[in-house]
Amino acid sequence: MGYRKLRFLIFAALLLAIGTTPAFGASLGKVAGRVADRAGAALPGASVVIVGTVRGGVTDAQGRYFILNVQPGMYEVRASIIGYKPVALSGIVVQTDLTTEVNFSLEQTPVEAQEVTVTAERPAVDKSLTATRAIIGAQELKNTMPIDNLDGLVKTAASAYRGYIRGGRRYETKMLLDGVNVSETYFNGAGLYSAGYTAVARSKGDETELAKIATSAVQELAVMAGTFNAEYEAATAGILNVTTREGGRKLTGQVFYRRSAGGLKHAGPSVYNDYDRFLAEKASIEASANVAQRAAAANYVVFEDIYKRTNGKPYNYDPAKRKSTKPTETLDLSIGGPLGKKGGFFYTGKYSRSFGRFPNEFTQTVTNSLKLHAMASDKLKLVGFLMVEDGGLLGGWVNRDFTARFKFFANGTALNQRLGVVGYGAITHFLSPRTFYEVKVSRSGRTSEFGYSDDDNDGVVEAGEDGKFLQIRTTNDVAKYMTPRSFFSPDPGNELPYDTKYAPGGQGYRLGRPGFFYEKLKRSNVTYKADLTSQVDYHHQIKIGAQFRRHTVSDFRQENSVKPKFDLAYPFFQIDYNLHPQEVALYAQDRMEYEGIIINTGVRLDSFNPKAKAYGDYSGNLSEVVDLSNGKKVLSQMSVRTKDTPTRWYWSPRVGISHPVSAKAAMHYSWGKFYSPPVFAQIFESYGSFPNDSLPPLPDVNRRSPTATQYEIGIQWSFVKDYAMDVTAYYRDIDHYLEYGFALTPKAGQPGGLGAITLLTDGGYADARGIEVTLEKRPSMHWSARMSYTYSYVKSGSISGISNNRPDINSYSIPAGQAFNEDVLLVRDRFSAVSLNVQGGGSAFDSGFDRTHRLTLTTLFTLPHEVDFSSITTAASGFFFQKQFTNTQEREFGRSPYTLQTDLRFTKGVKAGNRGRANVFLEVRNLFDRKNILTWDSFDPASSRLWEEKKDPTGTLNRPTRVEGTPIYDIARETYFGISYDF
Repeated sequence: MGYRKLRFLIFAALLLAIGTTPAFGASLGKVAGRVADRAGAALPGASVVIVGTVRGGVTDAQGRYFILNVQPGMYEVRASIIGYKPVALSGIVVQTDLTTEVNFSLEQTPVEAQEVTVTAERPAVDKSLTATRAIIGAQELKNTMPIDNLDGLVKTAASAYRGYIRGGRRYETKMLLDGVNVSETYFNGAGLYSAGYTAVARSKGDETELAKIATSAVQELAVMAGTFNAEYEAATAGILNVTTREGGRKLTGQVFYRRSAGGLKHAGPSVYNDYDRFLAEKASIEASANVAQRAAAANYVVFEDIYKRTNGKPYNYDPAKRKSTKPTETLDLSIGGPLGKKGGFFYTGKYSRSFGRFPNEFTQTVTNSLKLHAMASDKLKLVGFLMVEDGGLLGGWVNRDFTARFKFFANGTALNQRLGVVGYGAITHFLSPRTFYEVKVSRSGRTSEFGYSDDDNDGVVEAGEDGKFLQIRTTNDVAKYMTPRSFFSPDPGNELPYDTKYAPGGQGYRLGRPGFFYEKLKRSNVTYKADLTSQVDYHHQIKIGAQFRRHTVSDFRQENSVKPKFDLAYPFFQIDYNLHPQEVALYAQDRMEYEGIIINTGVRLDSFNPKAKAYGDYSGNLSEVVDLSNGKKVLSQMSVRTKDTPTRWYWSPRVGISHPVSAKAAMHYSWGKFYSPPVFAQIFESYGSFPNDSLPPLPDVNRRSPTATQYEIGIQWSFVKDYAMDVTAYYRDIDHYLEYGFALTPKAGQPGGLGAITLLTDGGYADARGIEVTLEKRPSMHWSARMSYTYSYVKSGSISGISNNRPDINSYSIPAGQAFNEDVLLVRDRFSAVSLNVQGGGSAFDSGFDRTHRLTLTTLFTLPHEVDFSSITTAASGFFFQKQFTNTQEREFGRSPYTLQTDLRFTKGVKAGNRGRANVFLEVRNLFDRKNILTWDSFDPASSRLWEEKKDPTGTLNRPTRVEGTPIYDIARETYFGISYDF
């Protein structure tokens, strides 16, 4: 059934390619220059073409020409005119959004002469660069680097560290694929979203795209951290702009296979280093005089039996070697070529399977992408693209995450399936050589499903059961799964006999009776975009456009934490909503290019409306008990929402300037304002319901979006042939950066027994500033390299709690009969605050953008005998953390140890036929096996003291992860080997 859906999606993509009027991305590259004779006189009417394409131009009276909308890549450009010897320049590199200058000097000849082909020399500096961007080209993208995906290449840019760009959170950076926004919209790296007492890790902070594209399908990756053009998506930190490959006139491709040398190892102590302690507690309980306690010993026996039956290697994990017992592998196929006389195709298929590094982990994905293009005429280009990333929803398998909470009872961990789809169609129509329009329609989405399976319907979730996830629909289901003797606990928050004694509570280990959990979370969007580009004269390129996006966010969730008071027959909470947020954008920009200066100026107007309901009256009933089951009496405690949300508008002007200082140096300056729409988890999490009776969090659907103002100044300098340096200083001022919680106690007698709630809303500020230095060795003499150093300073406002004339109030009680003025919440904008370093470590998701010093070195060597070598080395100072024991001053911070990681690959190639090359390679990551600390286990105050005083991040339980399964350390040394074949 699932694959019938897949065939339909592929068929739809084919239709898009040949019959729709949709979208192409942001501007591609531009080639411009001058054609003259040997004396320097202009040659009007000369023809300039990009060989192998239909793109070309004709020189004007001054000998100038330009060619618009050129796909990034390396080309040969040819100039010719009657009476002169034709010249072709090869090795011309075109990049997105930039102008590549190509000038010709033709020799006069009285007769037809043979064409002269010359290899062009790359300009010393890029004078058209008006803001910071790092360009990663085909050589690094074609499976030549020691990386798994694009994230590994993004980290080599000076502006980025572990996905964070210049002090922004991950969700403040947007990823565009051929101009289509494929950023994940619900979690998007906003942090850990774990479901309470069930310990279901719905997101571990690594879901940043709706679907991940294979690197072999990418032609160019641009990391934009400066003042990017107004045409780009709303983002406050940066843009990751991906241009995908197109099929050419020759059939080309690659087959790539990589496999780890055995199972992957993790750093830090073994997951089961406490096994002896576990057995001692079991023996103590068995010897207890208390009958109930002795009965609880049976819970320990279950894992003891598994441990013995697997020869001490439970759940595909070897405790002695601290590694998985099964390898990780990846298979990648890419192929592209002609499609008819004027079209092309490019297909990529990627299969990956991993058993992770910890017990019971398993992740499998199958990704397919297909891009078709056709030139309907010399002026009309059609493009269709479809990518499907299946994480089990189509294929039928399930994935498993590790949570320390259930390390002794793996069946207590929920399973998951995912599916990501990205599709677009495009038309680009040239009205004249100077003017063209683009129209875009795209549809993208992601579905995540979590739950438990009971394939034999016996009421017990067992190993190997991976069918349809359970949902509670009737009282019979409750009797089977959620009673005092069933598999699931109706009250996991208060049921203690199934927790270990030496590690009790929500941070410890559970031996049975998990809380029930099921969720199907869908987020998708349809985007319509149209823009018009015109090179009105040789100096001005104007672009105007508009965009409309309609989201769909739906969540159906059943879970229990503590037994609800309002419905004992159905002891769980149910969340069920379907919302349609909307975005609108208008933009205009002008790129002015003169011999001594280039100016990029533009303005963008964005709007966002969550299309959801907010509380209308905090003084009344905030909750109601509603039957959600169409007559089956499944009751849920719902929030009373009656107030429409307003549309907010954001005005974002920006300007960038570049001018040459000399033939080998250029400076750039930029300034701009930016806006980023909210992550939906921050405004819709548990929308319309309350996930528990006690202090439920309530996200503010009206929270304001992050906004930023950015300033930048930089210089490019080619101080010697093939070597260039870029030095950039930046400053970012960010508003609505933090999340504040307001405790609201409503009037007594709320339906369902609701007590106080915590309203989560925006507040605070931050500023990020720094200096980025990049030294590049361009490809020559068989090697190339790029080294970058970044000094980053990130501080945010923290509530001081002290004010001379007004305290910072964030707690309110609402007595019966008294009105509550919601405007008092706006006092958060006037809270007394102090500027503090952005902290990390307590959450691994917050420790990426606060590294003060960062250094990255990337190298590529082409050695004799078909031997290639590539490496990536990253080093960074430690994250900040606030001291609690050794120094109690509010502004006193400690710092974790520095991190260092070197990854490398050796490749040996052998020619295979006239066009093919076979390769074998060896890849080592974290070559020096350094223990790089990402976070610490703050299980209890003693664990935090251990970290602060002795820099031991494993806590009093001496474990390698936090309770939800987040690794405390980065990866240990890993070795891979593989083969590939290029043709």
